[in-house]
Amino acid sequence: ILGIAWCNLNKFDEALVALQRSIDLESEIGYTYFVQGNCYRAMGCTVLEIDSYRRALDLDPSHIASMFAVGTAYLSLGCCRVTDESIALDYLETVIERNDTRAARLLSVFRDRAKG
Repeated sequence: ILGIAWCNLNKFDEALVALQRSIDLESEIGYTYFVQGNCYRAMGCTVLEIDSYRRALDLDPSHIASMFAVGTAYLSLGCCRVTDESIALDYLETVIERNDTRAARLLSVFRDRAKG
C-alpha cells in the first residue's frame, strides 16, 4: 500500500523501494508488479516497465490493465523494431477481445499510422 501511495504522489524512487520491499515479502501478487511498471513508465524506463507488466501477467494472466499497459509499452518501442509492434498488437488484440474500448481506439490509431 505504501508503494501505491508514493506512486500516486509521483515519488517514484520511494515507490520503487516500497514496492520492492513488498515483493521481497510476497512475490506472488501481480498487482505489485503492475504498480512497479507504472512507476517505471513514469520514469521513462520502458524495458523495466515491460518486465514488470509481464511479471504481473505471469501471476495474473487475466489482468486487463497489465495487458493494456504492456501492449502500449511495446507499441512505444515499435518505432524501432517490427517485432515490438507485433508483440504490441498481440497484447492489444487480446484486450480488445475482452471488450476494452481504450485498446480498440489505440489499435485503430496504430493501424492508421502503419498505413501511412
